[in-house]
Amino acid sequence: LDTVFPLINYSSNADDNELNVSRSWIFVNVTATEINEANITFRLFNASDSLLNGTTFSNGQRSINWTDLSNGTYKFNVTIVDYANMKNSTSTRRITLDTAIPNATFLSPSNATFTNSSQNLSVNLSDNILLKNATIVIINSSNSEVNRTSFILSVTEKTLGFVYTFLYDGLFKWFTTVVDFAGNVFTSENRTVTFDATTPLLFGDTYLSGNSNT
Repeated sequence: LDTVFPLINYSSNADDNELNVSRSWIFVNVTATEINEANITFRLFNASDSLLNGTTFSNGQRSINWTDLSNGTYKFNVTIVDYANMKNSTSTRRITLDTAIPNATFLSPSNATFTNSSQNLSVNLSDNILLKNATIVIINSSNSEVNRTSFILSVTEKTLGFVYTFLYDGLFKWFTTVVDFAGNVFTSENRTVTFDATTPLLFGDTYLSGNSNT
């Protein structure tokens, strides 16, 4: 007579709960204790809890690797059953797969801008799942960084920027780097702003005149 429920837990190398990663596979590994094991079933669900895959083993298998998965959110759990139909299950874990690179589109100022005033450096950011942070960097003509402004995000789309006051004349380059929660990174190309606040000097013309000998 078997009245003891099987024991089952996730192994330390199984994917954690609420994981957000840039890949197309999910690995699940468990440990189980049951001397009269009948089978073990690994189940994979989509975000709406529809069953995508249920794989049952009766040979003591303890892991599975679902591959070639599309971007999106998935859930999984594992159930073990013994010959007395005593069963136990792991908790259900949730994981988001995201291999898509976020995007940044420049808004202002236009490239190769010439100005004598402060500029609103602005960009539009987007990601298929969730943006994590963005950084706007300004470098001078000597390729030295003069400003780095970072933004914490938790949206799929965001327009952001800030007004930068140039401290001296010269050619400046600026770009943005965007990161999503899966660790995908997008870095834009450079745009340039030439700042010239120096008033030009005006010199009067000098005329020389004289008599010509004939």
